[in-house]
Amino acid sequence: MVCFNLGYQGRSLAELCSTLSENAVKILIDVREHAWSQRPEFRRVVLQNTLASHGISYLHCKMAGNPFRPRNGERLDFKVCAERYERHLTEVPEVLDELESVIKNQRCALFCYERERNSCHRDILLNALSVRNPKMKIINL
Repeated sequence: MVCFNLGYQGRSLAELCSTLSENAVKILIDVREHAWSQRPEFRRVVLQNTLASHGISYLHCKMAGNPFRPRNGERLDFKVCAERYERHLTEVPEVLDELESVIKNQRCALFCYERERNSCHRDILLNALSVRNPKMKIINL
């Protein structure tokens, strides 16, 4: 089982599609709570249509989004957000169940904003999935 991981920070949509295609990713799993971006090309409909034109499916997993991220100029320590998100995953195990069922059957990539996994809730998600599937290989793109 392989799971790719990437964020769109500092990338163009063309670069994202190229990277996914080069790695034979079949499904991009959007783990943002809201599939919206200040960059219009990374909003749900545009992203979904562009990916489809490259033969890549799009899945928005809203439940995997981080409901504890800072909002409206709020300042929160990443460690505090991470702890809250870890608790969220234990309270809503369906998140991991859904992701696991998709990842087991297709070449997938988890997707959010932050380019670096260790500054994003994707890191917590991937670690939780790895605990459930110790043989899962995670590839950062």
